[in-house]
Amino acid sequence: MRYRLALVPVLMAAAALLLSSSLSASAESLDSPARPSGLSADQWREDLDFLVKTVAEKHRHPFDNISRSDFEKAAASLRERIPALLDHEIVVGMVRLVAMLRDGHSRLTLPVSPAADTQSHTPTSPPKPRIVFRLLPVKFYLFSDGLYIHAAAPERRDLVGAKVVRIGALTADAAVEAVKPTVAYDSEMWIKQTVPQYLQIPEILHACGAIESLGGVPLTVEKDGKTSTVVVEPLPPGPEPAWVAWSEVSGISLPLYLRHRDKPFWLEYLADRKTLYVQVNGIQDDKGETLAAFAARVAEMASARGADKLVLDLRFNGGGNNYLSRGLVLALLGLDGVNRYGRLFTIIGRNTFSAAVSTVSALERWSETIFVGEPTGNAPSQYGDSRRYPLPHSGLTVRLSSIYWRDADANERRPWVAPDLKADLSWSDFAAGGDPALEAALAYTAPESLLGQLEEKIRWGGIAAAAAHYYKYRNSPRTASVRTEDTLLSLASFLTAEKRPADAAGILRRCVAEYPDSFAGYLTLGRLLVGQGDGKGAVEALKKALELKPGYPEAAEWLKKAEALDSGKK
Repeated sequence: MRYRLALVPVLMAAAALLLSSSLSASAESLDSPARPSGLSADQWREDLDFLVKTVAEKHRHPFDNISRSDFEKAAASLRERIPALLDHEIVVGMVRLVAMLRDGHSRLTLPVSPAADTQSHTPTSPPKPRIVFRLLPVKFYLFSDGLYIHAAAPERRDLVGAKVVRIGALTADAAVEAVKPTVAYDSEMWIKQTVPQYLQIPEILHACGAIESLGGVPLTVEKDGKTSTVVVEPLPPGPEPAWVAWSEVSGISLPLYLRHRDKPFWLEYLADRKTLYVQVNGIQDDKGETLAAFAARVAEMASARGADKLVLDLRFNGGGNNYLSRGLVLALLGLDGVNRYGRLFTIIGRNTFSAAVSTVSALERWSETIFVGEPTGNAPSQYGDSRRYPLPHSGLTVRLSSIYWRDADANERRPWVAPDLKADLSWSDFAAGGDPALEAALAYTAPESLLGQLEEKIRWGGIAAAAAHYYKYRNSPRTASVRTEDTLLSLASFLTAEKRPADAAGILRRCVAEYPDSFAGYLTLGRLLVGQGDGKGAVEALKKALELKPGYPEAAEWLKKAEALDSGKK
């Protein structure tokens, strides 16, 4: 009897625990939305906790662009809201969280079809439960004059060529802004590249507030002078359709740069322009030819045809293996007749990413190439070589950078490599089959003199661009023995006329450092520093001038002014 009575408290406690668990489960089922994944709020929270911990432990330097406290506050906010969120809203919340790292290589991979995951060089395992993001039957692109539909599934080919005015409840511009925080990027150009792809995903549109439900998506478009609103239904799961491109709808031939997007590399000689066009779409080997062997073929053809120009097109190059670009870079550097200012061009753009940007950096540093097009899709100093970590319950994959690739400058903080010749692509250019970037390269004629080239570089990219060009000139075997004193003096005069005395002084200091016998350099520097109020610096420069030409009247007169200025300041 005592044995049975002793069991009563135990049974009552077990019943209470069971009741409590039942009530908690009931409360969660009442408060939580239905989730096709079958994951509970606690399971999603465990995935989020794993994500936060993994970011902190596995990323090469996770809090370079955001403080750890801000990251953890954002994670805590998402964690608190999880019970009230749908599956896709939780996923997009985690996507947004990883995007806060401001690293284009670190992201939560979206659960879309493998064909739609254009950012991954390595395959991503599908999520464990039923977590699927769908695609709309239209493809968007941000041209310089707006958001357009450039391709569509066969049943919506009527929309190809339409300008997008609204997506759901938002204007096209507002929709772009709403989706931006979900993009993992270290360059604003990667946002331009990726946002149009994300606008194709209803789950992202809904989570970002562009649409009210996951059904059909209302699009307001302009085409042929008419504005209309249509509702497009997401594509069913499965293989992507045979997309209908603008060239098929319009009947306009594909421009050269779009003809072989599926090949890692290819070339064509443009006989009428004496130009070798080379497109490299991945820093990778092909099945039947290595990139190094292809580079040898490029060099052979350029020499055999006596090409006046070579245009390397990297605008669609999303990267690959950094080490495989060496053969390509060496081949271009070895083409003495082509590796000249105004004869070698590299087309870059928003999709020039990762190992392709490292290739661009090498060409920028060592070759005479002129960059044409848009800024690159990410920074020349970049985190990369991401490794994959699956979340425990959902099976979603977070990719986190394991290496920091440092460019030549230890303080490199540029968000991209900028073009020398800017050539944006408008819808009107695209629709007509034009290629402003290639046309700019073909039409360009370089100034013959070093001075003209340096002045041009200053207009394009400032004094740093000119300095880089001058460095290449002075360190080229062809021109290393050329005396550049007069060029530097003339450049300083140009900068003074442009009301840039500090830059002019920097050029003159370079002049006297390279040519200690330059009387004109010291005299001009001294006069300039007097005008800037730097008496001490002017005295030093003018004394040097008088050492080279003792008693020279003009130098002596300016020295008196400099000494009066210096003593007055003391």
